[in-house]
Parts: sequence; structure tokens; C-alpha cells
Amino acid sequence: MACRRSGDSAEDSDSDGSLPELVPAEATNQGLRVADVPPNVDVPVDALLQHVNFDDAEAWDSSTSQTTLHCQPCSDEQAEQEYGYPTWPEEMKNPNFFAEELHRMRTDPRYNKNLLLDPNSQEYWNEAARAPWAKVLLRREEWRNERRSRWLYQAGHVEEMNKSREEVAELLENCSMQVKRLVAPMLRYKPVESLLWTVYSQAKQSGLPFEEFVERADIIEGLQSARQQLDRGGEHAATLMQEEADALVEKMNGAVLDKRRMEDRERGRVTIDMTGLKAVLEYAQKCKKDGLVEWERQNWDEALLSWQQGDDVIRRFRAPMRSLEENELISELHGALLRNMAQAALKLERWREAAAAAERALELDDQDHKGWFRRACALEGLGRLEEAQECLTRIDEIAVGRPDRARLVADTQRRRAKLSSLQERHGARQRRMLQKSLATGVFGGKEEATPQRLDVDPSSPSPIHSSGERLPTAPAPVARRTAAEAAKTLTREGARDLLAALQEAYSNTRFVQRVDKLIGDMRFDVQNFLAHHGRLALEVQGPILRSWGFEASETGVAEMTGAIAAHTEGPFGDPQLRRQAAVLSRALCGSPELGMYERVRRAAVGL
Repeated sequence: MACRRSGDSAEDSDSDGSLPELVPAEATNQGLRVADVPPNVDVPVDALLQHVNFDDAEAWDSSTSQTTLHCQPCSDEQAEQEYGYPTWPEEMKNPNFFAEELHRMRTDPRYNKNLLLDPNSQEYWNEAARAPWAKVLLRREEWRNERRSRWLYQAGHVEEMNKSREEVAELLENCSMQVKRLVAPMLRYKPVESLLWTVYSQAKQSGLPFEEFVERADIIEGLQSARQQLDRGGEHAATLMQEEADALVEKMNGAVLDKRRMEDRERGRVTIDMTGLKAVLEYAQKCKKDGLVEWERQNWDEALLSWQQGDDVIRRFRAPMRSLEENELISELHGALLRNMAQAALKLERWREAAAAAERALELDDQDHKGWFRRACALEGLGRLEEAQECLTRIDEIAVGRPDRARLVADTQRRRAKLSSLQERHGARQRRMLQKSLATGVFGGKEEATPQRLDVDPSSPSPIHSSGERLPTAPAPVARRTAAEAAKTLTREGARDLLAALQEAYSNTRFVQRVDKLIGDMRFDVQNFLAHHGRLALEVQGPILRSWGFEASETGVAEMTGAIAAHTEGPFGDPQLRRQAAVLSRALCGSPELGMYERVRRAAVGL
């Protein structure tokens, strides 16, 4: 049975980040009695004790028996669903699981290796931590500590903001009437509070009085812009402003992390003494063994996590330059961890992680045939088949003179044959995809600015057969839909609403960023881009498809495409819907500045 801790309620507080007001403000200056707290309120003890009047012993004694201050119990299911605690596996929820587990651990040394180990040794405790139920317990405790740290940070931030809010309110009294009239109607919005707090911080850093600093032209311009948006949109505009501010902060934090990673990479490994080196090697070896244990259990995620933990530590350190054997030992162990990371990522079909791990292993040793082979597999998953072929060629070169050359060459030949088959199938499939969909727009919305080219001049006479008989001119191709595409229909208004919903989904910043990332991963190759794009688009199409009665699958996409095309194709197609569909075709190809849509169109016309 889990308990609600002090960190579990902070994230569920009011949206403005302030703590709920439990008692009148005047009571906080006189000392708060426990009897003043409403019943059934989950109050963090640390926050409560700041205001408790311990001199009122009678009130304390009489109230503690009636009011629950802390640790209100909640079920494991509630802790997992509401507070994000790691979940217990289904088999561990069986009431008999731990009784059977304890019996096996006490009686079977094959199951519990600790029966043969000294409890004072480190390996004893490493082995104990490898038990599946022990991992869940440790992660739940880590999650609890993380939530507590986050809550304490939030509480400190809220307290700082509250103090700053009071100070800013007092300082605004000394500002000009122009500033007061501008700011007063907006003070109830959180983004404006954050903006004023930022101005207040900058004023303190610059050494200028707040009333002078806020009169700067750029500050006034920012406040006027916020006022115009809030006057027009009210709470909705405030929400959008807050989302933009949060996104900016997240972007800045990401930039800081990227800068730190770059600095760590440029700084390289830190030299440590032999005592520290021993601890690093022991920990990395433990992580390697933890991963192998999970690999044997077919827990690919757990194995990858264990090897990543070892990599996070060992990559930072090295022995002194004169200690060649020790540095070689570090390199070998680190290379093994990276190769294992690549293998686990391949098993999970996380191709980019696999490629990155393999490339780092090759940085340590460019003659590592396992690293080249796993990089080839990762590049195959990314659709970069030509680069995968180059990796196999590199393995053939490394194999020269090795006693296991025959085995390596046989492996590369099998993989090379598979890559050749994939290249042929990819080419055929992409030609069909381009011919069927992209030449005429995703939803049949042809671009009016792109006229269709005819192979035969319509003004010229029809061809003449060798017998002298004039042959009929070939008719223009007629767009046809399969039975699956024509199975469901939409009204014209329904098609317009569906296109609007799709437009909103495709315009989502997160989706555009993911498409742009895919374009970069595929190195602007049209065929590889299209091979992976459908699955990415289906993630945002799925909820919309289901809400309109279509199946959230490729079949559902085909049905939806056919239903929309019924209103965009042919002589009776709606021009407005056709233009709307053409806009969606562009939106599916990511940011306009990358030019992927034009590349796709050119590839379609060239077929």
C-alpha cells in the first residue's frame, strides 16, 4: 500500500503555481493552530509547521486526534495513475507472488545466487538489486525522491514569486500613471506577472530603480503588445502567451543542456587516480552484467537502460597517460557497452540510437567489425541502404588476414543480399506511391498552377497504323478508387470540417518538428522519406480518423482519402476544397523552407 507524500500534491496545485489558501492571511502572522485546518485536507507537514503555534499545546493535543495532517493512504493503482509512479507488473500483483518468490529464494541456489555469496561483498547486493521486484521498488523510491525534489523546487519558486509579486505591486505605486493604466487591467494574468517579475529582476541586475527601468521603450512596447493580445483574447490569449513562454523556456533549457554536452565532449575524459579508476571499472562491469541478465530475460528495455548507465559513467574518465594497460581496459569495456547498447536498440527498432552507439564504438576502435555490422543494421532500419552497403564493404576489408574471415564474409554476403532485395522493393513501392498519390496531391487536390503535360499533342492528327487506318487517340487517364477507398462517404460540409481538423493537426509544432527531423534523418532522400512518413503521419491522423468513423490504419487513411477525393476530383469538384487539400499536401511535408514538398512533386513528375 502506497502513501501520498509531500511531493505528490505539488503538481496538482493551482495553475498559477501558488499553494492553496488554507487559512486567512492574518492567521499566518499570529501562529496557525491545527484546528484551523479544514478536515480531509492534505497539507505538507513542512509547510504547515512554519505557521504552527507550538505554545498552544492544548489546541495541538485536542486536534491531532481528529485531523489527519499527512500521509493519507492511497492505492498502488492511484499512485501509478495520478502521480506517475512506476507500475508493478501484473504477475507481481498476485497475492501469492511474494510468498512463492521468498520460498524459491530461500531454497534454490540456482534461482538465488546470493545463497552462495557473502552478505558483506558488493556482488551480494548487486545480485539482490537485479531481482525484478527489487528493480520496481528502487525505481518507485527514485521516483518519489525525484517528485519530492521537484516539489521543493516548485515550493521555493512559488515562495520567491509571491515575495516578488508583493514587491512589484509596491514598486508599481511609484510608477507613472501611464504605466499604471497600462498594467493594472492585466495584473490578474499569470504571463503578465512573469513578465513584470523578469523586468524586476533585470532592473535589480542593472542597478536602476524599477520605476525608471520599466519606462524603457522596449519594455513599454512589450507591455503594450501583451495588453492588445489580452484585450482581444482574454483568458484564451493568456493561455497562448503562457504556452509560448513555456516553449521558449524549454527551448532555452535544451540549448543549455546541449551546450553542456558539447563542453563535456570537447573537454574529453577526466584523469583519475587508481582508486577512482577501480570504482569506475567495477561500476561499469556491474552495469554490463546487469544488462546481460536482462538480455537473457528478453527485457530489451531494461538491458539497454543498464548499459546506458554504465556508458554514462565510464565515458567520463581515463587513467593517466602513462597507464597504457588501464586505458586499454577502459576502452575495451566501454566498447563492449556501446556495442551492447547498439544491439539492444536494434532489437527495439530504435534505429537512430543504435547508429549513434555503433558510431561511438567505432570512434574507440575503427577495426571493430561488430560495430560496423551493427551500424549497417541501424542504417538499414533508417532506410539509408547505400551507407549500409559501405559498412559491409568495410567489414570485408577488416576481415582480410583474420582467422574468422570466412564467417565474417558469409555474414556480410547474407546481409548484402538482403539490402539488394530491399533496394529493389523500395524502388518499386515508392514508384507506385508517387504515381498513385503524390502526382495528384494527397487528397486528389491537384495544384492549379501545375498543368498536366500530355505525351501527344491534342491538336495533331491521330496516329496512323501501318495499314493506313487512323487509330483513335488514347483517352485521358481516369482516376479510379479501390473498393476500400469508396466504402465510406462524406458530405461536402463534412469533408470541409475533416480537412480543417487535419490542417490543425498537421500545423502542430511538434508534428512539424518531427517531420523536419525525419527529413534530416533521411538526408532529403524522397523515397526514404516516404517510406517512413506514413507511420509518422498516422500518429496524428489516428484520433481524427476514429472520430469520423474511419479505422486508424492505412486502410482507414485510404477510405478517408477516397471520401475526400469524391469532392475534389472531377469536373464537379469543389475548388475551395481542392485548394484546401493542396494546402494539406504541403503541410504533410514539413517546414516550407526545407523544400521537401517541391522535391516530392519533382520526383512524381519525373516518373
